[in-house]
Amino acid sequence: MNRELFAKILGRIKADPKTWNQAAWSKVTECGTAFCFAGHVVNDMGMGVSYDGDVFDSDGEECDHVGHASEIAAEALDIGEDEAEWLFSHERTIDDFELVLELGDVQAAADELVDESDPDDEDEDEEE
Repeated sequence: MNRELFAKILGRIKADPKTWNQAAWSKVTECGTAFCFAGHVVNDMGMGVSYDGDVFDSDGEECDHVGHASEIAAEALDIGEDEAEWLFSHERTIDDFELVLELGDVQAAADELVDESDPDDEDEDEEE
């Protein structure tokens, strides 16, 4: 995982939370434009993102050849498809992102969060 880029994006989001909306690739608000985590990565690369994840160059021309925002952001972050699906989900929170950065691994964070939220695991531990 590209920890440097991840930390940069998370830092930007935490510094100005109004620019973050994990439920939308991009969304115009009264305060400007809010992006999901992937949208922030793509934006950091000098490209724009539409509400449905299409990527645009700095002149506003659609960049069909570069792919969807999730693919571009995953490549920039050096994470796999499954990790990207989890990381870019609308369910992710700032706390989730902080855990990813702390552990330095998307899958490890996902696994830890699943373990914490699965009451069946606690029952199994008590039985042993």
